Amino acid sequence: MNVAIGISGLIFVAAITPGPNNLMVLQLAGARGMKSALPAIAGIVAGGLALIVLSQIGLDAVSRYPWLDYLVVGAGAVYLGALGLRHVHRSFGTPDTPSQSAPAPLGAPALFVFQFANPKAWVLVLTVSAAARAAAAAEFILPLLFVAISTASLLAWAVLGHWAARILQGGLARARFERVMGVLLIASAASLALGGV
Repeated sequence: MNVAIGISGLIFVAAITPGPNNLMVLQLAGARGMKSALPAIAGIVAGGLALIVLSQIGLDAVSRYPWLDYLVVGAGAVYLGALGLRHVHRSFGTPDTPSQSAPAPLGAPALFVFQFANPKAWVLVLTVSAAARAAAAAEFILPLLFVAISTASLLAWAVLGHWAARILQGGLARARFERVMGVLLIASAASLALGGV
């Protein structure tokens, strides 16, 4: 029981604190609404769940190959950076039509794959998997805890994005919100690239 509480705490802290996944969900819900954020949340949670399953069956050994690590992290950083640049670029459009310039929703498949390039996801999965292995029974509840806590945390970020967008009704305020979200995604990409080197 204590192990499950400890694992739950680790998952919660990792899932609720700002990171690339949360920023993407926040921005998407702000730009296109809660409904558009749901596929993104599904992709993120499914990708994290896949990492847990791979870790539990011993395929986390992939992280032992530095060249593969650089490739995956590099691809993730480029993806986030391009996404951030697109948001910043679109934010300089006509102030009266910010919703028309909102980026197309990110699909669940893209965010599923992105989890394999997300160091925050890997650190979380490797840490909680090791803790779960220490108490054999916890390995069976780890996927359930991960899905429940991660989904709730991502939904909270989506609600925050949707709420912020409702407050920022004016074109200029929304454009600034888009710009800030774009810059934060670019900063996440830089952090990802620097952390993966």
